[in-house]
Order: sequence, then structure tokens, then C-alpha cells
Amino acid sequence: MFLFPRILNNLQECYKCAGEIEAGELAVFADRMDEEGICWHPLCFTCFKCDELVVDLCYFFREGQVYCERHYAELIMPRCASCDELIFSGEYVKAMNESFHSGHFCCQKCDTSLSGQSYILKDEKPHCVACYDNEFANRCEECGKTIGHDSKDLIFKGNHFHESCFEQRYSCGMCKQSLADKAFGNWDGMMCCLECYEKHLARTCPRCGEIIKPGPSQLNVIMESDLYLTLKT
Repeated sequence: MFLFPRILNNLQECYKCAGEIEAGELAVFADRMDEEGICWHPLCFTCFKCDELVVDLCYFFREGQVYCERHYAELIMPRCASCDELIFSGEYVKAMNESFHSGHFCCQKCDTSLSGQSYILKDEKPHCVACYDNEFANRCEECGKTIGHDSKDLIFKGNHFHESCFEQRYSCGMCKQSLADKAFGNWDGMMCCLECYEKHLARTCPRCGEIIKPGPSQLNVIMESDLYLTLKT
């Protein structure tokens, strides 16, 4: 497309800013818009997307807007977020709200292609499952093995456990049930779930008959252990 700078003979309105272009001032006319008498201030003839001045560059029109070559191309074909080149192939990867050449969507750590593979985001960067588990997963206090991304990670007193490993180490001393995902405490050296505590060990208020639960709100003369709760990340 061609531009035609002209000195105006009469007052015109700029197509972009709607400001006046006085008679005797320079205005820009575009060949495909000239028939409608549309013109711009020279500094207003910019890309609708990036606002780059395109008076001396290749430009395009789409739906009444001016575009530079780069952003016009992005309207009709995707751009790879990795190499910043247009994707001309019909097959490409859509991930993380971006487009990638098939071989350019890769693990941040090992550079393995993630096309068609499972991946995990860490700090907004894609990682293959193996690299994520090796670099970021916690290790189980009981077995020493990695707690994979697809496994429950139970935390007790700052230590991490597989769910099965936690169940092996910690069970209620009274009902023998697993303490995973339950409130529990340590009373006189015995791990006990809250249900068994309230049923067998808890004291009751002599006035109202309600169970006196452990915690900071109870009277100091009644000393009970704090409750713990297993947490998941």
C-alpha cells in the first residue's frame, strides 16, 4: 500500500486522534482509504497494536485499523512464544495461553520437547515431570524417596511424608487407625486421634458437662497436649 502526503487546501479531521488538520498543513492519505477522504496527522499514522509509526514502513488495513507488518501477520497466523517467529505450519502447540512451534515447547531444565507430554509449571516455566520431581519435589522422612507431583505430600512437624509412609509410622495408640488427614495429639507419649481422646481421655467440665478440648483457651490448671493436624501441599 502507498501513502500520499499532501498539503491540505481545507480543514480536515485526523482519522486517529479526531483532531483538526488545518489548511496548509501536511496530512497523510492512504491509497485504499483515499476514496473516503480519510487522512491522518503524519505522527498519527501508527500501528493500532503497538503504536509504531508506519509512515515509512509497510502497513496494512484490517477492519478500519492500521497495522504494521508484524502485527498484521499475527492476526492471520500465530507467533511462536519461544523463537518469536511466525508459525506457518498447520501443526503447532498451544500451551500456557501461547503458541509454539512443535519442537519449541520444551522443559526449562533439560530442554526436552514437551509436545504431547505432561508438564508442570514452576515460577511460570514449564518443566517435564522428571525434572520437576528431581528439582522441586520433597523427600519422604520415612523412606527417603521423592514425593512425586502426583502423590499426596503430608507434613508433620516440618517433615514430609508419603501418605502410606505416614500411615506406617503414625497410627492411633487406641483404635490403631491411621492418623492421616485427622486431628490428633500426643498424650503421655501416646499418639491418639481426637475421636479417641474425646471418648476415653478428655476431661469434662464439672459445671456444664462439655468436653474440655486441648488448646490455648483452656484453664492453665488443666494441662493437655496441643492438637496436631496433618497438612497437604
